Amino acid sequence: VPWTVPELATVLFGTSILFVFTSDFTYLIVVDWPIATSVLASNSFIRSSFGFAFPWFAGAMYERLGTAGATALLAGLTTVIAPLPRIDARLRQSSRFAAS
Repeated sequence: VPWTVPELATVLFGTSILFVFTSDFTYLIVVDWPIATSVLASNSFIRSSFGFAFPWFAGAMYERLGTAGATALLAGLTTVIAPLPRIDARLRQSSRFAAS
């Protein structure tokens, strides 16, 4: 495989991650404008906390559950949170910060 192929894949991956973060931050600002700074701070804190903690338990999780079990667990958690965008409007309306 020529060296340009992994480089191109890295550029595409990096660009897609940039687009995801940009759209995430924009969405959070638009949805929660009055408390946008707090929302962005909490988003960064939670994302950083997961990035910090995941390497601690990921190795043990994959050792105990095996590759198939640990990956199935992560897929299950992803499936559980998949409906959140569909129920997002109801969740936001029940917030005490919701616009009247």
